[in-house]
Amino acid sequence: MLQWAEKVVVPKGSEIVSDVTEETVAGIDDALYLLFRGRVLDVDGSTVYPGAFFNTDCLYMPPGAGDEIAAVAVEDSVLLRLSHKQREEMLFHEPHVAHQLLLAVLKQREMRHPSRRH
Repeated sequence: MLQWAEKVVVPKGSEIVSDVTEETVAGIDDALYLLFRGRVLDVDGSTVYPGAFFNTDCLYMPPGAGDEIAAVAVEDSVLLRLSHKQREEMLFHEPHVAHQLLLAVLKQREMRHPSRRH
């Protein structure tokens, strides 16, 4: 994922999602984010810690089909941003890497579901 993603540094208190206008459709950010360092408050009020993905709805919705959402950096943060275009290129050139990424994101979403915790 590192070779496909764009590194983004976000200062504390800054909005993360939906601020990259050249890669949004009608203000909807289609990027998948992986928090590398720092802490982020997601739109649902949950805290995202390093190693976690957020804005994962973009994986199963066409670009521009979601809601405008905003995540805010609780502290200075470093993110890896993977846009829809970058994911398509990854899928074409390295489908096994794209498959592993999808499995990792889905596993993380599954583990966040309260009924799946033991």
